[in-house]
Amino acid sequence: MNDEQKARIKRIKSQLRITKVVCTRSIKGSRGDNFVGWSSAWDTVQDDGTHGLEDVGDGDVPVQAMSFADARIATCLLGMQVDVQAHRNAKSNGNLSPAQADALIDGIRKNYARQLIDLIGEEGNGGKS
Repeated sequence: MNDEQKARIKRIKSQLRITKVVCTRSIKGSRGDNFVGWSSAWDTVQDDGTHGLEDVGDGDVPVQAMSFADARIATCLLGMQVDVQAHRNAKSNGNLSPAQADALIDGIRKNYARQLIDLIGEEGNGGKS
């Protein structure tokens, strides 16, 4: 890749703004699949096709959007909730025993907490991942 191509990728990445985070999780077990999918919009009710503008009746206005770094943190936060809920569902229908589910949920929370610490630490290093 030449310097011009690298500069273009860097420019595009620096201008990325995320308006929605979507996380899904499926747990497979002997009693079937437990599936959870959640999405979270960021400070807007827009559809993805509005290209950063929202019609509020008086014309289009810019909407707030997350930076790439904030979107990574939001994905981590939402992902943890989706993972925990999927395991709770699997526990509720007997796909996982209470002890299995509780141990897995504890591990999920600890792993996501470490990931959040890592993501926040990367911000101090200029966002290097």
